[in-house]
Amino acid sequence: MFNFTGSARRQRQVNLSGTNTSGGRRPGSSSTINSAREQRAIREAERTKLRSAIKIQSLFRGHVTRKNVRHQLQRDWDHNWERDGTTNDARDIFLIEQLSRLLSFYRADDKDDRKRLTIFIKYTRQFKDSTQSEHMLPKRTQAQSDARVLALLRRYMDIILDSVLCLQTGQPKGLLQQIEEYFVTLLHIRSIDPTMTNKKYYVAMSAAIQNLTELAPTGLNSSTSQLVTAVVFDPLRGNNLASVHQNCKSFVLNLLTKPAILTALSAVSEDWLSRGSVPIDTITNVIPIINVDTLPTQELLSLLAHIVYIESEQRHRSREYVVRKETLLNFVSCLSWLLGTISSKISTTRQSGVLGVYNAQKSARATVRLNIEASGKTIYADFEFKQFDLLQSQTFIKEIFAIATSNKPNSTRTQSISITAIAESEEASILANYMLMLSLVFPSCIQDIRRSLYIGQTYSGESLVKYFWRHVSGSRVFNLSVHDMGYALKSLCQGPTCKPQPELSSSEVGEWRTIFLFLEIFFFALLVMDDEEFFSGSEKALKLSELNTLSIFLKNIGFITFWNVKEIEQGGNDIEMIDVNHTDQPSSGDQELRSISARDGIAGVKGISLPWLRNLTVRLLRMIYTREYASDYLAF
Repeated sequence: MFNFTGSARRQRQVNLSGTNTSGGRRPGSSSTINSAREQRAIREAERTKLRSAIKIQSLFRGHVTRKNVRHQLQRDWDHNWERDGTTNDARDIFLIEQLSRLLSFYRADDKDDRKRLTIFIKYTRQFKDSTQSEHMLPKRTQAQSDARVLALLRRYMDIILDSVLCLQTGQPKGLLQQIEEYFVTLLHIRSIDPTMTNKKYYVAMSAAIQNLTELAPTGLNSSTSQLVTAVVFDPLRGNNLASVHQNCKSFVLNLLTKPAILTALSAVSEDWLSRGSVPIDTITNVIPIINVDTLPTQELLSLLAHIVYIESEQRHRSREYVVRKETLLNFVSCLSWLLGTISSKISTTRQSGVLGVYNAQKSARATVRLNIEASGKTIYADFEFKQFDLLQSQTFIKEIFAIATSNKPNSTRTQSISITAIAESEEASILANYMLMLSLVFPSCIQDIRRSLYIGQTYSGESLVKYFWRHVSGSRVFNLSVHDMGYALKSLCQGPTCKPQPELSSSEVGEWRTIFLFLEIFFFALLVMDDEEFFSGSEKALKLSELNTLSIFLKNIGFITFWNVKEIEQGGNDIEMIDVNHTDQPSSGDQELRSISARDGIAGVKGISLPWLRNLTVRLLRMIYTREYASDYLAF
């Protein structure tokens, strides 16, 4: 029982029975840690559940409280309106207070709130009629200077625009009258502060126009038509240039990019066409500074079609629209810029959407209307097709050149604004750039464009062949290229991103545009001109001395395009371009598209590739050389 060995240490107990198979586990350090971890997770879950419950209850109580407060504000507004809405005492204070209360709870998606807004608008109109006041709010000096009143009016405009956006054509018959009430109020608000618009203004106008086309398919009466015209187009005019430019930007982005929105407006109101309500010169100045590169190609095409539609309709139907030379040149420059932006988005192997169908239709000479499938819906692009046809029509091109080359304003209309006259060479460059971009975007119509240029004339009756030759032969680029092949090589090597050589000036790039377009026109002229006309010195033919100079220029350019390919190709970035393959004879198949790895614009002219220039130069030289007796006179 006792150990009398004299040792005070307890001996080690050894269990010889083996492992414990009963399943019992003695608590150790790992089990203690796991148990503590589980307890902490349980407590954290309880805290999370508690916080979530608090947040949910807080949000719910806030929602219920706001709802009750809103209902209370609605009841107070109704009570005050029933009590004071028919009295004649202190109407100005009553209107401002009621408007402030209305703005505190108004929601456009609430039908009852829209009814309250309609009641308020009708009352203010009655007050205006009874007092012969200019505005629907009291005519007081502080109404124009009081910041509080102006802030209320801005919020007032916001809720009206929100209400316009919430209107649906499936609502009752009073929808048209409701839209008229909103439009009248918007006009009254802008009469107090003409600069008062916001980003939602033309978004709401677009929705309202679409509703009006369904509500009044046969058109509106005269007073409503004038009202719609004033609400949509008045913000585009005024003395505050910053506000006008901002409104024009919103007008372009929210209305003109929608398919056929203005034709829908014309169906219910033609008042804006007869009065020349759209300031086309302001819009054409605004479009290039808007960041439209991010817009889809379809919206860019709609914008292009609407710009053409506005200018052509106002020029022919508006007595107040003054056709000025400078305005038209700005319009042509805007078209060139839009066409250039569209061309940069076009793939050479696949043209989808409206533009692809249009080119396919022109290629096949189809007469039936083709449909475009987009997002599962069929789009009828009749409006865009008509405007594209107008762009390339002989009449449109003839009118543009006639007005753009005139040296004096129209005798039947006075020029109200004096603008510095644009130099003739710059005019030729603007027109040439437009025709080049037009042929680039619509390659299926290249022969029609060449034919229109061939038979076209300037304001003075000069043929376009002689007109462009006069500017080409007098240009610095042409004369230096004739006598110095090195200068021609350096010029052709330039581009928007060219670093080895200094960039060309804008005037040199403009002269190259004029040269390239003249080569296109003269190429077509040689196709249809017989030998008798060729040597007779007619209005579309060149003299032998001029042909000699042109042949030297073509020889220099042809040599460069064959022997200096590497230098030219390294002048810029490689991109996919569209190239129109020229044929010796005009035919319906003159539109072969090729995928070319070329830099972004020979000589800084966007869309001109090296194969295009080389092909055209060689064909021109061959056609001049093969003329009867030509080799006896020209420098080959």
